[in-house]
Amino acid sequence: MLLSKSRVNRQFDKALSKTLLPGILILIFALIGCANPVKKFKNAEKLQHSGQCLPALEQYARLLEKIPSSEPGVLSLIQLRMGECLWSLDRPQEAYAALQESLRNNAANMPAHLRLAELLLAGADTAGAAEQAKLVLQGDPNNVEALSILGTALIDTGNSTRAKLVLVRVLELNPGQVNSALTLAELYAREDQPDAARKVLHQVASLQPQDPRPWLALARLEEILGNASGAENNYRQAVRVQDSSETELRLAQFLAREAQLKETEDILRRLDSRTSEVSVTLPDFDLAAGRTAPAAALYSRILGAPAPPVQEKIPTRLSRSSVAARLIETELQLAAQQKRADDLASAVTLAHARAHLRQFRGYFDPATAAALAAEVSFAAENLATAEQQAQQAIALAPGSAPAHYVLGLIRQRNGLPDLAKAEWQAALQAAPSFTPARMALAAQALASGDAAATEEMISAVIREEPANFQALCIYAHSLMALGRSEQATLIAHRALAANSFSAEPHEILGSIAVRQRNFGKALIEYEQALLLEPHSQSATRELADVYRKGTISRHMLVKIEKIAQNPPRSAALMEIAGRLYAGRGWRSDASRCLRRALQWDPKRASAATALAELYVASGNPRAADALLSNDASSDAPATGINRKSSTLAEQYERGLQQGDPTGTAANNLAWILAEQGKNLDRALALAQRARLLAPQNPAVLDTLGVIHLKRREYSQAVRTLKKAMELATINPVSSETLVQFRHHLAEAYLCSGETQAAIALQQ
Repeated sequence: MLLSKSRVNRQFDKALSKTLLPGILILIFALIGCANPVKKFKNAEKLQHSGQCLPALEQYARLLEKIPSSEPGVLSLIQLRMGECLWSLDRPQEAYAALQESLRNNAANMPAHLRLAELLLAGADTAGAAEQAKLVLQGDPNNVEALSILGTALIDTGNSTRAKLVLVRVLELNPGQVNSALTLAELYAREDQPDAARKVLHQVASLQPQDPRPWLALARLEEILGNASGAENNYRQAVRVQDSSETELRLAQFLAREAQLKETEDILRRLDSRTSEVSVTLPDFDLAAGRTAPAAALYSRILGAPAPPVQEKIPTRLSRSSVAARLIETELQLAAQQKRADDLASAVTLAHARAHLRQFRGYFDPATAAALAAEVSFAAENLATAEQQAQQAIALAPGSAPAHYVLGLIRQRNGLPDLAKAEWQAALQAAPSFTPARMALAAQALASGDAAATEEMISAVIREEPANFQALCIYAHSLMALGRSEQATLIAHRALAANSFSAEPHEILGSIAVRQRNFGKALIEYEQALLLEPHSQSATRELADVYRKGTISRHMLVKIEKIAQNPPRSAALMEIAGRLYAGRGWRSDASRCLRRALQWDPKRASAATALAELYVASGNPRAADALLSNDASSDAPATGINRKSSTLAEQYERGLQQGDPTGTAANNLAWILAEQGKNLDRALALAQRARLLAPQNPAVLDTLGVIHLKRREYSQAVRTLKKAMELATINPVSSETLVQFRHHLAEAYLCSGETQAAIALQQ
């Protein structure tokens, strides 16, 4: 495992010597000619010990100027202290340079080797860290710090057997070494040795009674093992040992997972009332849980608070910069959530994000401002501008994880998954704890059918952020794909506890129930999903499929129709009734229900599609074409990402305006939009329109299937692409086209978790 920044800082603090060797003090006195510099050196160390690293760094720098190059030992010591200060100030590149200079002046400076090893380990350079640790161990085989670093590096390189031996040796030499105990316990837990992990943690807890970390680790261990009572006791014990923001927050996160929401909110409000440092605790928690609207409101309230005294200008500016960035990103997430149901509300929220970026731009450094601007442009589907802004951010700050992350999102949307993956990996290389990039990689792995890799990546996120709603949903999907339904159900319920207003956990639970052929349970979950998100096309479709699996009578459908009319009226349930009527061949009833669903909710695209299909089946394709034309025209034409696709798109737009009796223009424009990965709602409407006009054309079905794939509607993509393959045997296509069809279907199989079917198709 990688050392976290806070963990490395703790090791640095512990490593600082509190007094200089008398010989070095005498040497400084002799070199400079007075006792004052010695006093200043001691002063700088005192400042460093108290956490005032910036003034300490300035004093060290002034002293360094007075030391001649003929005294490399003194230079090395001062540069070591400067490196420690720079790392504490979150300036790792400068810290690295200072430590390198320290070792250049004195290669035998073992503390400098240790600090450099810790720095390299935090930056994911495990080989470099291990090399530095071994240099120290050559002269001092029992150096606890070097052994701890080596043990952690061995874990990160996959050599867990040797790592355990090293960490056990560390605890023999220093039984109270908390960091090594935590690492060893985690290693035991990964290897399904919970008793060994408990023993290590209890021993170090008894030796370090003022340190809450062993109790927090015990709590997480019990929680993972399903012992909620034991976990709660350990979380509360951690708070008793040290009532701090961290221990209170960890307890609150646990209580949220256990659906004890009132106490959770009480703890978070209490944290927010303590100091300005933790004033974002509650909105941060809401944001991670997917509750974007209250999070945005709280961030806005914090930014609207009176400015603090002038002497706090620098830290306040940094704090307000962080809060302003959180506010903008929260509004972008909220806009994305709203877009599924209310385009106008989404546009308003996006406008707020854009306005806040202008308002608070002065708080941000140029790279951060460019990265945020790229996120806003991406949310507005202006991919060309977003890419330029992301590239600008990277040029300004090559190590900016957010800039690499947003560029990865743009690459993914443009249909370039390998390039997207490279950007997200670059983000993690720059900042190993950058959660959004890790989640993006996990989601990409899940979409490609690699559920095992998804589980490995996303579980690391959940260990750090146990209430992260989106991470919990991805984790549940991966467990479901791996056939571990009980664990998937548990995680889905945790997601539901984190955000009870989202439909996604109910859809996951519904899918699990379908796999278990528990259709009654599936019915309840999908209905709950639709109550929460009435425009969810996936929940509508899956609920209709569940109904079809049972015995359907006219009496049952009449009952559903009546329930849909009861206040508050449900367009989703009325659409389902219409779909089920259509499936039984009762077309007039189906038409009545679907028209009523559209009357109640004119933006319900799935109902419009179902009604258009009904018109075609009833011999009225003109009505279907008119319906879908009106539906598609509600969206503005997409702009191509290059001149060629833009020109083609314009040609197909003109073809649609002039009449498209064959469906060619609709199909080809839908394909362009799908390739660009933008405006997929319109792409779907166009492809469905093309299918109505050319129902026997396998290429049209292939386009429709690919669009479902882009929309992550994997089951529907598989069904549609299989039909395209079947039609290709009746209406033959070229061998090259058939290869493309097979590739698309294989990709859909992988995304839906049907790995064997994908492999068989490619053989």
